[in-house]
Amino acid sequence: MLEPGGVYLNPSINTVALVNRAESPNKKGTRVEAILTMEGRNEDKQGRQQILVGLNNALLQSPRLKSKITGLELMGDGTGTTFPAPLSWDSIALLCSQNEVDALVVLESYDSDCIVTHTMGNVQVNNTFGIPIPTVQFNVTQKIIIKAGFRIYDPQNKIITDQYTFSYWRTFNSQGTGLGEAIAALVDRQLSINQTSSDAGYYYEKHISPSWMNERRNLFKKAGGSSFAIGSRMAIVGNWQEAAENWKKTLQTNSNRKICGRAAYNLALAAEMKGDLNEAKDWISKSYGIYNNRQAPYYQNTLNRRYNEQLKLNEQMK
Repeated sequence: MLEPGGVYLNPSINTVALVNRAESPNKKGTRVEAILTMEGRNEDKQGRQQILVGLNNALLQSPRLKSKITGLELMGDGTGTTFPAPLSWDSIALLCSQNEVDALVVLESYDSDCIVTHTMGNVQVNNTFGIPIPTVQFNVTQKIIIKAGFRIYDPQNKIITDQYTFSYWRTFNSQGTGLGEAIAALVDRQLSINQTSSDAGYYYEKHISPSWMNERRNLFKKAGGSSFAIGSRMAIVGNWQEAAENWKKTLQTNSNRKICGRAAYNLALAAEMKGDLNEAKDWISKSYGIYNNRQAPYYQNTLNRRYNEQLKLNEQMK
């Protein structure tokens, strides 16, 4: 289903250019930090590129925005989650005109950290004869933390639509009978930073644009030839109209309150599947209010959340 983004963008914004402004002018300070944290010289440079690549790839699936990477690397003094001073509106207008877009999405700050820890424990390992022999196993965890800050500049209204900082992390694990062997088996540090940065770009896309998400729902089913059972099987193969007709027949012909409560619950699900949330809310209220289905309040909370999200989505998709 389509879920709303975390921020409202003016309907006039349909295309955006992605700009890297997280290149620090303080080269000496950057080198000192690299020495203290054992960072490679190009680790953050590649990471900055990858977070924009990940964001751009995610926006390719967006029903709301189209994007392009500019390749620009502007100087800024933002670090981690600390923003630099905003760009001037003259600069914003010029960049938007040059790239033929409505707004700029600017990476204002970026930093990566790598933390490696290990544990050890006893395990059984079979020798060449298949005999289990106790041995020590080392488990190494490499945690990559990406700290980033983005701004969205709207030149038409001269407002910063979004100013958002976040931290995103992933872990990479390996094992070995020796600590050196376990460390050597880890995903390459630069590769792990690049992968985590790209994922962080996908994470930010969900903040600025409606995106497609999978959700799980419960369906009551029953074996046999009753209208309730037939409806459940129809739903499983995707024929929701036939399913709903059979569940309505169940309500007309079956006097069992438990079965009727489940049929009304399933009818709420059928209504949600066709996008009618008002009908879904009506059926789920009957499932609980008339038939006392104990599962109905949980689904009702889900439908209320979806109804509120749909109002927000309608506003974002203008």
